[in-house]
Amino acid sequence: MFNCERIPAENVGVKHAKWDKEDGYSVTRDCYNSYFYIVEDQMLNIIDKIRLHGNRYIKHLTGGSALHLNLEEYLSKEQYRNLFRVAASEGCNYYQTVAEVKVGWYSGKPALPPNFLLNDFQYVKLGPYIERLGGLNSKNTNQRLYRIDGQELIDITSCYWK
Repeated sequence: MFNCERIPAENVGVKHAKWDKEDGYSVTRDCYNSYFYIVEDQMLNIIDKIRLHGNRYIKHLTGGSALHLNLEEYLSKEQYRNLFRVAASEGCNYYQTVAEVKVGWYSGKPALPPNFLLNDFQYVKLGPYIERLGGLNSKNTNQRLYRIDGQELIDITSCYWK
């Protein structure tokens, strides 16, 4: 048994990291957390994170365990059901899912304005709605929907065609 209090109190993690930095300790993040993995680590998938907060590991702790599972998008009902099944089978007794909010920009204009900051958005929709051409679900549409990847606009309009 290890005395490892595992609290999901992010504000305490921020304060402790700040105090350690002020006391001269090497602090690589602005917030300590109670996870068994580095939050920003892209190598771990959802199942790995649930397993790391499952009974196999938390049975050795005297404190509680909470997994804040950050997702890139909302799941379907079936995907949530599967997630519940995995969490139950792994013994992950407390978790919450949080979907990242996506921000889009739409002006109805044919082009972006000068000095437009792509970094502020994940999606951009261009082009006015013209009824005879239809919306994004029409192959004839004049409108375009782009996903922003760094400073590149990737046309994803065809994803909406029927």
